[in-house]
Amino acid sequence: MKKLLASVVVLAFCVSLVQAGSLTLRPMLGYGIGTGKSVSGSDYEVDSAGEKLKNENLYYSAGSGIKIGVGLDNEVSENVALGFDLGYSIGTKKEIDKVKLPTYSEVTELKTSFIPVSATLKVKTTICKYTPFAGFGPTLVLVAKSIRTEIETDTSGGMTNTEEEETETTYKLGLGYHGLAGVEFGLSDNMVLICQLRVDQVSLKADKSTITKATENGVDQLSGMDIRDKETVYEEDDTADDSTKTGSADIDNTYTIPANSLTVGVGVGIKF
Repeated sequence: MKKLLASVVVLAFCVSLVQAGSLTLRPMLGYGIGTGKSVSGSDYEVDSAGEKLKNENLYYSAGSGIKIGVGLDNEVSENVALGFDLGYSIGTKKEIDKVKLPTYSEVTELKTSFIPVSATLKVKTTICKYTPFAGFGPTLVLVAKSIRTEIETDTSGGMTNTEEEETETTYKLGLGYHGLAGVEFGLSDNMVLICQLRVDQVSLKADKSTITKATENGVDQLSGMDIRDKETVYEEDDTADDSTKTGSADIDNTYTIPANSLTVGVGVGIKF
């Protein structure tokens, strides 16, 4: 269904280009604040007397980060345009779980990047050099990938032992929607400055994960791990998993993470 919707969106835009009026190319740059965050873990700390100093939830959204991209608008009428955008969201590394005990600490961080593709139906009006606009449409998220880093440090017994593990997780095609509003300011007959605020609502469903790095005190541990230890396939139902098959990936229940964002962006539109 998602692939069908993606094909329909692309086809609709291609048809609009055949009937194109004025076109505007829009290189854009912005920063997204992750919204709609879900609980990812906790920030937990205990002192040497066993007294709890901190126990707070940590939250995460994959939508935070730098947003770069390019868009193309087709002016289908004086006040209506159809836009198509292709971008890249460079995720911000965030702490998603944290434990601090007198002789033990553990910090887990997560960074998610992806390619958003979207189509937008825009309405606008021109007042002198200013053209305010608003729009909405579907958002597709392609090739989403998270890098999860976990570092454990144990100082018990007068020695320090450090274990580090890095896991790469990929996600299925994400589908959501977006809305935006902004203003264009005419710089010349064929160039405009664009400032906009965009809200995206989309979630990502886990597909596969692979441990790509595992060390203990700097010594590689990955070569000694079997496939089941290193790889996980996420399914709607994990009852088909067989723990005795060390030569095949572990099967686990899939899960979703939010990739919602509120993005402030600027760009330059070139009309032709």
